[in-house]
Amino acid sequence: MTWLRSLALLPLLAASCGKSEAPADAAAPAADVPVAEVPFEPPAAVMRRLTRTQYLNTLRDVFGNEVVLPASIEPDTAREGFFSIGASESAVSRRGVEQFQAAAFDVASQVLRNEAQRMRLLGCAPAGTQDDACARTALTTLARRLWRRTVTAEEITPFVRVSGEAATALGDFHRGLEYGLAGLLQSADLLYRPEVGATAAAGARTRFTAFELASRLAFFLWDGPPDDELLTAAEQGALERDDGLRAQVDRMLRSDRARRGLRAFVTEWLSLYALDGVSRDAAVFPAYNAEVATAAREETLRLAEFMAFDGEQDFRDLLTTRTTFVNRRLAALYGVRFPARASEVTATDFARVELPANEPRRGLLGNASILLLNAHPTSTSPTLRGKFIRTVLICSPIPDPPVNVNTAIPEASMRLPTLRERIAEHNTNDTCRSCHQLMDPIGLALENFDGIGRYRLDDNNARIDPRGSIGSMTFNDAAGLAQTLRDHPDFPRCVVTKLYRFANGRSETPGEYGEVGRLQRGFAANGFRLRWLLGEIATSAAFRTATAPEVMR
Repeated sequence: MTWLRSLALLPLLAASCGKSEAPADAAAPAADVPVAEVPFEPPAAVMRRLTRTQYLNTLRDVFGNEVVLPASIEPDTAREGFFSIGASESAVSRRGVEQFQAAAFDVASQVLRNEAQRMRLLGCAPAGTQDDACARTALTTLARRLWRRTVTAEEITPFVRVSGEAATALGDFHRGLEYGLAGLLQSADLLYRPEVGATAAAGARTRFTAFELASRLAFFLWDGPPDDELLTAAEQGALERDDGLRAQVDRMLRSDRARRGLRAFVTEWLSLYALDGVSRDAAVFPAYNAEVATAAREETLRLAEFMAFDGEQDFRDLLTTRTTFVNRRLAALYGVRFPARASEVTATDFARVELPANEPRRGLLGNASILLLNAHPTSTSPTLRGKFIRTVLICSPIPDPPVNVNTAIPEASMRLPTLRERIAEHNTNDTCRSCHQLMDPIGLALENFDGIGRYRLDDNNARIDPRGSIGSMTFNDAAGLAQTLRDHPDFPRCVVTKLYRFANGRSETPGEYGEVGRLQRGFAANGFRLRWLLGEIATSAAFRTATAPEVMR
């Protein structure tokens, strides 16, 4: 049946879709530039691939939770830490094409060989082995959801033809329809997100079409495809009106899928996806295994959801809250009591707890996820932890170390028992000190937490000194660091910048600095509520417009 498979395989785009030209933190200084002095000039539109989670969420949303999702899909490429930016710059490899083809036939087979599922999805019953009218109805309905737009009769005809030929050869309507559906599932119309805009002269400002905007909204706020209501709003022109757009955005933010979208942002912003590759020396950290990393990621995601959606709290408190979410393994790691009452524990064995007031573990920086990601297999790393805080939380870039510089820290000894003393010895080298002084004084405040996040007082039998500083601001321990960062003006500014990049799949250009500054000011004026920020970005002119590319449809 190889010839039938080849009929269903449609071409996949394999060219890079455009690259961001702005440096990684180009917008950081823009917060103090008056908006009126920086006129908004949208950059050129780009085309993005679906990320792996967006592809899988599409299958789940369209076909239901009963579908077993494919495990072997080409991995995402991160740019500036974001898969959403990498999706604007990467293409599908030859191996990736094969994986998408295999996944398409597997999903199509699952859906169409399950009578209950196909009755729910197809919208018609075939009159015989070959029923082009029923095939057209079913494929048109499914293509609308999968391709995220209205589909023309001309576009669907090749898939109807493939389905009919396969049905005749196999003697079964539904087996034949698998080939048409598999074609939809490996089409570039599914795997890519065209963002060309309405017809306009090349280089002129253009608004995204209603269906392009619907996809932008859905993948930004839900990390998945538009639902029927959003597609209908696009078809009826509601998204072209300010009130219609706002109504849809408000509805989407009330949906549980908004939590899924937030999780995608937090996962990319904090590089939580890297937890899959974290390992620890079993001799040094016998309590660590992969389950710790999995639980640690879930803790951070639940905490972010809590801050953004449960009461719409000041998002800066993400850094200082004593509230967190643990399972039994994390509770043991943190030394907190896991609730004994079943009513306090979720179905996934996580519970909300309050961290001890007499220890400096607070908020995000006390999460095992962050402490694990920014440490070595056998030890902590004030340098990595300080770099994370500077680059990820306050958007302050760190220059790369000089070529061939010796980055090795002296081994622990009686003269240099703690990491603070060993780093101080290392930094007697002027070349090392110039960069390390930007990171180490910050990261040393987290030295009370070992390489897997356990609280400790001593390092190599010597008492830890957790004092630190950021510039002229000093603090005594991790709790003081958390409070200092919470009150630092660059933390909320950086959150806005990172979320803006996630939403648009690229770094901001100079013509957007004023718009980013406006969002930063609005975030502060609205109580630093992340839900407000999500809605404001989604309804902003920057999210709805672009510069028309050279080649228009």
